[in-house]
Amino acid sequence: MKFKIVLDKRHTREDNKYPLKLRTYEGRGSKERSLNIFLQENEWDTESQTVLTTCKGYKLYNSKILQEKAEIEKVILFGEDIVKPTKPKQKHSIIDYGKKLSAEFERTGKSGNSIVYNTAMEMLLRY
Repeated sequence: MKFKIVLDKRHTREDNKYPLKLRTYEGRGSKERSLNIFLQENEWDTESQTVLTTCKGYKLYNSKILQEKAEIEKVILFGEDIVKPTKPKQKHSIIDYGKKLSAEFERTGKSGNSIVYNTAMEMLLRY
């Protein structure tokens, strides 16, 4: 596994700044993770992978980059998973969602909408 910090020039913001991303390579595939750092092209040194001193807050950014590099090196050495575990998405049926909306309408005083949603859910259940 290899990694690199890159300035992703494919995505630009209104202030002409680009996101800084951690790109990992394993086999033929690659993954990217945003570092939540946004820089202009002239504030980033690609070769040394550091933020230049011309950027305001460069010390903080370089510190964060070093921390990310240390984390990825730990992953490489000890074989931990790169992707942080995410919460599994809860699956809801359309009926549950409709009942939830109906209750919300009832709570906010929109009883007409609540009746419409209840009727629609009954019709779906009959079908």
